[in-house]
Amino acid sequence: MLLLFGFVLPVGSFTVDRAEAQDPSSKNADQRPIVLVLDASGSMLADDAGGQKRIDAAKDATRQLIDGLAEDQKFGVVTYGAGTSSDDADKERGCQDVTILRPLATGDKQKAVDSVNGIQPRGWNPIGKGLQQAKAA
Repeated sequence: MLLLFGFVLPVGSFTVDRAEAQDPSSKNADQRPIVLVLDASGSMLADDAGGQKRIDAAKDATRQLIDGLAEDQKFGVVTYGAGTSSDDADKERGCQDVTILRPLATGDKQKAVDSVNGIQPRGWNPIGKGLQQAKAA
């Protein structure tokens, strides 16, 4: 599964058995890998509806989600837009600017949170490339 801006989206195809569909808290449901995709483009510097910066709201949601994961949950973190500026001169590079902050793995949630805390938004918005990287994971 893929998380983007607080929504969980299925990536690729998978099947869910009847028992899992009836009880989404079953062990099988918990063991599906999760990839969090965090927008770090320059647009995330704008204020959101709550008056805080969009990036701060996204980081808060991401930290809460990571903190709530079971220790044996396999998850990864991908970000885009943090490695270049949003200047026209950086557009070509910026459209490829995707970083895997954490490959799919279990445990070490604090290291993942630390990597999310260090994100500084500034670049272009290659959301399609970010989603492709998440799916590939």
